[in-house]
Amino acid sequence: MRIYINELSFAGQAKTLEEASVLLHFLTQVASRTKEIRGDNIVQRHSHLLGKKLLKSRSLALLFEDIKKTDNRIVKDRIRFFLLEYGKGPFFDKDLSKNFPNHACVLIAGQADVSGSCLAASALSPSGGSVLSVKNSDDYTVSSISVIFKAETGDDEKKTYIKNYCNIQSVEKDIWRYESNPKHEPETRKIKGKNWTHMELLPETAQRVLNCGIKYKKDVYNNYNGQWYIFRSHHKNYYHGYPVKKVPKVVTDKWNEVDRNEGQIEL
Repeated sequence: MRIYINELSFAGQAKTLEEASVLLHFLTQVASRTKEIRGDNIVQRHSHLLGKKLLKSRSLALLFEDIKKTDNRIVKDRIRFFLLEYGKGPFFDKDLSKNFPNHACVLIAGQADVSGSCLAASALSPSGGSVLSVKNSDDYTVSSISVIFKAETGDDEKKTYIKNYCNIQSVEKDIWRYESNPKHEPETRKIKGKNWTHMELLPETAQRVLNCGIKYKKDVYNNYNGQWYIFRSHHKNYYHGYPVKKVPKVVTDKWNEVDRNEGQIEL
């Protein structure tokens, strides 16, 4: 899954430089927590991000100058870190305009045209996408954002829901966690007269395989060293797993389409 900083959520909501530093620090923490969801992908950012305003009259780029005027070391460090980390490329909109030059994307709520934005990129990403929004953004406080999109001018319109992370808690509940089940362990896998399939992967390996799996309906699938595994949820976002011989065709098709380290993928 690709994770995008929602450049549309920067709406001049900070009243002071200190408040801006708090909001940027909070967003940085949320972005860091998405590592287990996004795999080897970096947090995606738009080339116009530094032109967006968090302070009403100041773009993010101008905050470089503003922090020179404050003696507050925490404010300086928080703002500088965000700008240096997310103000430089690679930028997703360059690939978006190259790969989908005629795409269209519209917010269902309000019908705003968001073509070229993180929402369009999320909708068109083969591995799926979610966005990270700044706190206190009036239009982006919901847990999911509905859009209508199409990749080419003549294509049929499609509707999709894009997850919107505004805090660490919302990220935490979406992280898939591996928890071994005794019935799939060698010494206990014959329970109630039934031989259960042995899960030979170590828990830490199983967690890595789960992290880059493909979720279809309620189960997560992945192929590791030529062997397919299924992970079944036994409590909220906790999964146990074991090897299988066959998986749904839609899973193998997606597995062949995307890179191996795209993080969590949901069909």
